[in-house]
Amino acid sequence: MREYPFSPEMMEAFVRGAADIAGRPVEGNNNTEEIEAMKEALYLALDELTDRQMECIEMYFWGEMTQQEIADDLGIGQPRVVQHISAGIKKLRGSKKFVKVCQKVEK
Repeated sequence: MREYPFSPEMMEAFVRGAADIAGRPVEGNNNTEEIEAMKEALYLALDELTDRQMECIEMYFWGEMTQQEIADDLGIGQPRVVQHISAGIKKLRGSKKFVKVCQKVEK
């Protein structure tokens, strides 16, 4: 498993955001055990992303950079940044383990 430079607060926000992306919002869930299961599943789902997808997602959502700023920083075109972000989000939505955990939490 790769290392992620996320603070606990950032990871908590990402879990909630990714759960929303997966169509399984968890707002109002205060069950620490379930949230921890989601974090673990999310780490596994993030491992499915390519390095470039992860890099673009991190810069866009946490670095609050524009797509053009990311493109300039990485030396690639802005349309390619869009492709990396979109493909990464699609992989998170399609991560069976993450969606399964989110479904359990939702019940």
